[in-house]
Amino acid sequence: MANSPRQLLATLVFTAATVAAHAGTMNLSAPSAGSTVTAPIHVKASATSSYNVKAYKIYLDSQSVYQSTGAIDTYIPASSGGHKITVSAWDSTGAIMSKSVNVTVSGTSSGSTVSIPSNATAYHHIEDMSGWKSCTDCAGGGENAVYSITQHQASPSLDGSSMKVFLGGTTPFSHALMWKRIGYGSSATRFVYDLYYRLDNPANSQGIEFNANQALGSGWYKWSTQCNLAGGEWRVWNSRDGGWNSTGIPCPRPAANTWQHVTFEYQRANGKAVFVSITLNGKKSYVNKSFYPKAQSGDGSVGVHFEVNGNSTQADYNTWIDKVSFYYW
Repeated sequence: MANSPRQLLATLVFTAATVAAHAGTMNLSAPSAGSTVTAPIHVKASATSSYNVKAYKIYLDSQSVYQSTGAIDTYIPASSGGHKITVSAWDSTGAIMSKSVNVTVSGTSSGSTVSIPSNATAYHHIEDMSGWKSCTDCAGGGENAVYSITQHQASPSLDGSSMKVFLGGTTPFSHALMWKRIGYGSSATRFVYDLYYRLDNPANSQGIEFNANQALGSGWYKWSTQCNLAGGEWRVWNSRDGGWNSTGIPCPRPAANTWQHVTFEYQRANGKAVFVSITLNGKKSYVNKSFYPKAQSGDGSVGVHFEVNGNSTQADYNTWIDKVSFYYW
């Protein structure tokens, strides 16, 4: 039997009341509608609902580029020109809170402090690429670590696919090194290495290392930079003579399970590997140290590496890296 008009009206009223009860709001505080910005674009948003907000997503021109279980405060890459940014959130009932803005991107940068020219060679999502190699016996004397590498981790992740590195074992101060050769650029003299990292037990880590390198006939240029968590500062490596050198730049232990955004700017000048700057979570510090390359010839290839360091008790911990980018020109 067909529903009567009165039954239909009652259903509509009930549905409207239910939707109203579930109604929430989306506050998109950055970027501003109609603004001109640089990329990556800073997106900051939070949703409110009478029910538990379960998830967030950012869409760039209708394509999902970021997801989170909490309020958003992040940067998303984008090309120059006009774009539509939409942030949506879902509560426990399935109700959606959403808001969109149109912006114009006038240029690109790595993080918010390093300009990337349009002629730069760029690689993105390096953590998702195949061909990563790893070792423990080659990690600066820290052999015998028990470690594993797992790519394409949906959570925790900033973009839905991170790399997880487990470090453990029983040998104190043992490490694990991961590296990836990503291209060729023998004429390049400027380099930017940009990524996010996250530790579940920062107290268990002696430190973490980041490296960009260029293998030329004139020598192997290595920009190895260590966040010495035990000492609370950044250190840089003397690629010809060996040894870590203090920079005086703080690198404190982060809170557990928080994403840290770091950008390194390097240069090859006057026959040396020049450490220009380190930007950690938006704070830029200049290093201005340089070292001669290692006396080893190469084929013009460039690459990156990432290393996790064990402490005096070799306590287990996990590290995730995400949104890894490398630029050179």
